[in-house]
Amino acid sequence: VRGQIVDRMRHLAAEAGIAVVTVPARNTSKHCPQCLTPLRHCKAPDKPTVAGWKWAICPRQSCRWQGDRDQGAWRRIAARGLTHQAKTVTDKTSGHMVIRAVVDKLEASAVITTSHRGDRSKTGPTRRKPPRPAPRRRRAPSPTRPHGSAG
Repeated sequence: VRGQIVDRMRHLAAEAGIAVVTVPARNTSKHCPQCLTPLRHCKAPDKPTVAGWKWAICPRQSCRWQGDRDQGAWRRIAARGLTHQAKTVTDKTSGHMVIRAVVDKLEASAVITTSHRGDRSKTGPTRRKPPRPAPRRRRAPSPTRPHGSAG
């Protein structure tokens, strides 16, 4: 099923003119997506009876990221793909773009963090823009009319 999903995604991306790159997913859910510290895995807080270690918590005091392991993994995969764009090669057998080897030191600089936008709330009325002046037209004499009876 995973192969069919990837093929469909490649097809849709090709229609839109977007390149799809395959990135190795090894160790992506093992480290924090914000600070790359090794994560502690535990049971999900909303499903304590379900077997497995679905939840991850960053032990670093300054970070304290926590979330689903898969959520952290996709952020790491995106950062890995963006960081290693220069190492993309085309696979000779399939023709797909692939990143075969990753360098962890490069990945540390490409951690995807949430952006904080400044406050854009309105503090007063919007200023009126002055109307554009009418273009200056050259005065040309009107054409002469023939003098005669209409008809």
